[in-house]
Amino acid sequence: MRRGFTLVELLVVIAIIGMLVGLLLPAVQQAREAARRMQCQNHIRQIALACHSYEAVRNGYFPPGVDDTIYFGDGRKGDGSYGLFTYILPYVEQNALYQRIDFEQSAWYYQQTTRDPTFMQTLIPVYLCPSYSELKIGTVAGNFYGAISTYAGCAGVRRTSEDENGKASNDPNTYAPTTQLTTQGEGNIAQNGMFVWGEPVASSTVRDGLSNTLFILETTPAKILDLPGYRWNRTGGSNGLLLTRNWLLGANRHGGAFYDARMLQERLNGVPSKNLGGAPFNDQPVGSEHPGGANFARGDGSVLFLSESVDFYLYRNLGTRNGGEVLLEMDFFH
Repeated sequence: MRRGFTLVELLVVIAIIGMLVGLLLPAVQQAREAARRMQCQNHIRQIALACHSYEAVRNGYFPPGVDDTIYFGDGRKGDGSYGLFTYILPYVEQNALYQRIDFEQSAWYYQQTTRDPTFMQTLIPVYLCPSYSELKIGTVAGNFYGAISTYAGCAGVRRTSEDENGKASNDPNTYAPTTQLTTQGEGNIAQNGMFVWGEPVASSTVRDGLSNTLFILETTPAKILDLPGYRWNRTGGSNGLLLTRNWLLGANRHGGAFYDARMLQERLNGVPSKNLGGAPFNDQPVGSEHPGGANFARGDGSVLFLSESVDFYLYRNLGTRNGGEVLLEMDFFH
């Protein structure tokens, strides 16, 4: 004789299904994040290869972090000017967009919403990490306007005597003080990375070797996400996070904030050491929304995922192109 399931049996079956779903969902989320991380690595690789394509036709010079054009009356080169993400547009299949830019005008000129909103709000997929969770297009005039990039070039490391860490003077990793560009309040800028302010870097100056030098990095440290005050105007004013800016603008006007390239002054995925109102923009940490670390391209075009627990001195050594540090391949994975 047939009979239906008892209430207890139904509850057991429901409980088993619930447990299976509970086990399955995290696995699905992990698989999705793994796919996003792989796609992000592909984006970074494409950007790195675009920089090499630029170098191949520019007599051995990579695109500038921000160019040296003087657009304003105070004579300061680079203020409100274009950076590497503008100059590599033809090499990421965006030549039509590149042709719309009037380089007689500053990049800051285009930050006004009345200039060409369609042009400025063009999202470029290869410039966006698929794990980025905040606003992708800013709508407020100024340095928050336009479609963003979640990537940047590596601007190097600003070295001080504190970096010696007690090493002997004959240690091969003893650092010399860094040549710095003084800015107007946003933190002095090192000139020892692959992308610097005011001039292009020649491939012949990469004395540490391209495979030992970080090239392209991510700019959205996950640990900032939950800090009070770090999610700025979520209606479009700041593009969501402190460290993201539109892809066109290499640097702001009269402020010294370097947007298209970032220094490795703080730990990867670190929390800013000062509050939002007082932290120099150029000293903010880099990182990503990928769990546990961030993707980087090295100068030879290879891509690696660095853990946020990477040795801080190794991490900073990788940030310079001409520091003379001794690095071993095994060091990358410690």
